[in-house]
Amino acid sequence: MKRKGLVAVIMLILLVFTLVGVLSIGNTSKALSGSEKVDTGAVGTHTEGWVTVTIAGHEPTYVASGYITAPAGYTVTGGTVSVKGGTGTNIYSFTGSSFSGPFYAPVNNGGNVADVSHVTVVYYYTCPTPDPGTPDPGTPDPGTPDPGTPTPNNSTPTPRVTEPPVPGRG
Repeated sequence: MKRKGLVAVIMLILLVFTLVGVLSIGNTSKALSGSEKVDTGAVGTHTEGWVTVTIAGHEPTYVASGYITAPAGYTVTGGTVSVKGGTGTNIYSFTGSSFSGPFYAPVNNGGNVADVSHVTVVYYYTCPTPDPGTPDPGTPDPGTPDPGTPTPNNSTPTPRVTEPPVPGRG
């Protein structure tokens, strides 16, 4: 019975990774995700990490817009904006590296739209993989042959022979 549960959990995890685009097979770039929490509902423009969010309005406040600034070579492909207010959260999705609202918090217990208490932005991005012609920094200098590989003149080095230890000899 435990094995069925474990298999179900593993399959669920793989499904989630596939749905959010974390697994990238056969691509020349890696699909990754990140998130930032803007821990304020104050009107104004706020930046946390790669994320900039503008909160506007008055009774209720709302997320007016935002964008993700990724490093050179990285491409943001979309994500979600979670707007928390009162006891609930509304989640909005976007494509590309920017989003435009208005994105409101949910209706509170009093029947009114709650002010924004904080915003969490989850974003998906790709990062470039190194050019295949660029050597890995951990790769030895090709001018220094490894003793176990052919030498530059295409001859093979003499193998190292080690004798097994003879019992009784120290």
